[in-house]
Amino acid sequence: DMTTFRPNTWDEDIWNLVNGMNEYRVNRFNGKIVVDVGAHIGSFSRLASDNGATVVYSFEPNANNYRLLCENVAGTQVKTYNMAVHASSGLLVKSIESLESTNTGGCGVILSPDGEGTPTISMDDIIDLAGYVHILKMDCEGGEYPGLLKSTKLNRVDAIVGEYHSHATETIEGLKEHLNNNGFSVGLEPTADDLGHFFAVRL
Repeated sequence: DMTTFRPNTWDEDIWNLVNGMNEYRVNRFNGKIVVDVGAHIGSFSRLASDNGATVVYSFEPNANNYRLLCENVAGTQVKTYNMAVHASSGLLVKSIESLESTNTGGCGVILSPDGEGTPTISMDDIIDLAGYVHILKMDCEGGEYPGLLKSTKLNRVDAIVGEYHSHATETIEGLKEHLNNNGFSVGLEPTADDLGHFFAVRL
């Protein structure tokens, strides 16, 4: 059961961090409905599916990452979507490759200027698709802000883990307050300026 990595990229390092070292520290997947936003090549989706998740809904906008995601989760209970999470569904975005070609995990998105691109999906539509979300993981290069701040259905989510990023107009403090107001207890773990991990659980 081989995992596919691109040579001379961060693929294997990212996989080892997320899947091997369990960077997001989620220990109980068994019987859970999991959503993976910014699935990259499938490290978290596979961690969840290999540890008994009932179903994993996996979202990745970058075409090259998406191709490997599909390969790496083939034959599992992971459902894959080549989509970007945004404030609303039905927009089109273009994936922006990281300036560092080795950093396959650093692909952001911009709204498509020319009517071509990858469709967006809102967090509310993802929650409706899943019905209920036990574990939501987000590592989507800033998409965590429009995704979570515009969601009206977070009462159907039990726990959120993710990476937060710098954003032009939003802050992690604002996001933390929004999650607190929706019944979550939030822990932040900064790793650099405007960058770190967040853990939100219902107490």
